[in-house]
Amino acid sequence: MSISTNTINHRQSQNSVMVLPTFFLLIVTILVLGILQAIEMLMGSLGIVGAILGFGLSLPLLLTQLLLLAFLHYSCWQLLPSGYRKHNPAIATLGLCIPLFNICWSFVVFPALGEGFDRCLQNNHLEPGMDKRHLGVVYALILFIKTVTFWIPFVGNTSSLLAFIVFLLYYIDILKSAKSINRIQTPLFSSDFSETPQSEQASTPIQRLLRLAQECEGQLSFAQISMHMRLDPEETNELLNNAQRYGYAYVGNDPDTGAVRYYFDL
Repeated sequence: MSISTNTINHRQSQNSVMVLPTFFLLIVTILVLGILQAIEMLMGSLGIVGAILGFGLSLPLLLTQLLLLAFLHYSCWQLLPSGYRKHNPAIATLGLCIPLFNICWSFVVFPALGEGFDRCLQNNHLEPGMDKRHLGVVYALILFIKTVTFWIPFVGNTSSLLAFIVFLLYYIDILKSAKSINRIQTPLFSSDFSETPQSEQASTPIQRLLRLAQECEGQLSFAQISMHMRLDPEETNELLNNAQRYGYAYVGNDPDTGAVRYYFDL
């Protein structure tokens, strides 16, 4: 059985490559949309025809902005190691695309994403940056205020500007955190193991553990790991703690026996 570069780290690398252009393109669309909305207000003073033309200019850009925002949010969840995720990336993103429900859902996912990165940074003794959990709460609150006050001339514009500022603070810190975490996650699989002689294969404890987990269909017991890897209980415990800390494994119970099992995201 071979382990190739198409693994967790490879997928995270692809996401990190795409997320920065998406972020900057999203900022451009937000700024352009703001200009178009101002033009739309001027056209609205020209009557129904002007209002229709203004809306027609803004709608395609608004839809593009929503798609970019959904992709950005999904990519940020993907960049967070799986052991720190409270929600599936697809479900977390889908909830933000449902009208009305997304207002409530934003109070769940934005703080949860920030908290995941905060915990990961803390556990790996990295610079925490801003308090992303509370920043996520603030962002969700401002989005709610923006939604209910967009029709009020001065208040709506002010809440939109605040939402844009907090959006920048929140996602810039998320992306900086993802970059820091990515630096400490040494690529586990730099080549296809099926093409490399056994004697030349990398044999760090984590790599050996993941190869063993793949052979056992992603599920291992403490005793299995200790026996197959010839580790004492203390060494086994330390290895499993590291695997969970980096998001490669999580603890669960066997559905039939209730025994403790370690599940690996391979």
